[in-house]
Amino acid sequence: MRQSRTISIRDKIFSKNDLLRFAELIENSYEELSDELDSSIEDDFEKDLRLISLHKDYQIVCEGGLSFNSDSLELFDEGGPLDLHKTYSLNMDFSDHTSDKKISITVRESGYRNSITVSGDNPNWVSGKFTQLQNILDAVNPQENLFLKYQIIFRHVVGITTGYFIWKVLVFVMRGILLIPPNPETATNPIVVFLEKDVFLQTLFLLAIYWVTGMLFLADPIINSVKKLYPSIEFNFGPEHLNINKKRRKGLAILWASIILPILINIISQIF
Repeated sequence: MRQSRTISIRDKIFSKNDLLRFAELIENSYEELSDELDSSIEDDFEKDLRLISLHKDYQIVCEGGLSFNSDSLELFDEGGPLDLHKTYSLNMDFSDHTSDKKISITVRESGYRNSITVSGDNPNWVSGKFTQLQNILDAVNPQENLFLKYQIIFRHVVGITTGYFIWKVLVFVMRGILLIPPNPETATNPIVVFLEKDVFLQTLFLLAIYWVTGMLFLADPIINSVKKLYPSIEFNFGPEHLNINKKRRKGLAILWASIILPILINIISQIF
């Protein structure tokens, strides 16, 4: 009876060495079966026929529609394709058609359906290989950072700061159009009169206005754009200048430090 086990891969940052460890397991699986054939089959012709059923393949797809295939570990050599090109996906396959054993590994940067599958008619072999692959995967660095961990909080912070900015621009424009003085001498609106008596309530009211405005118009698009900079699967190798997400994350850090954080500090200082 055929058995199959699958691991879904998500929220991982792969180095070249991480992928090499997967490939080395496939190489070891191939060698194990080859050695088993050498010791169990004496006839050379029959042995050659049996070896034909063994298959292993490594394929990478790179930027510009460039792809590489090999049945050895040469793709992982220093100065090889993984070092010279921006890699988008990698597939590793091992199969023995006679004994119905198979290992399939698919990893796509910023993509879906990333998985590891082990199948065969020998439950012990399937379980053993699955455990080894799971251990290798567990050792890969997770895609974790403060933004992903606290993105709900960041959404509200962005909502307040963008709302603050929107209202400041609107007030400036309306004053310029309607020629309203910056500080009117008297206020007739009862709500304004009430809030002017309590600075704390006034600040909370403004915060609510900023939050609603920012959440309605800018918070979600901004947060969704930032989330794209932290894909579920990321490759941490290849030419540094082609790693667009890293460059954009650096720009985001500058934006946070120079614009968003000062606005947030200004709002907090108004409360306290």
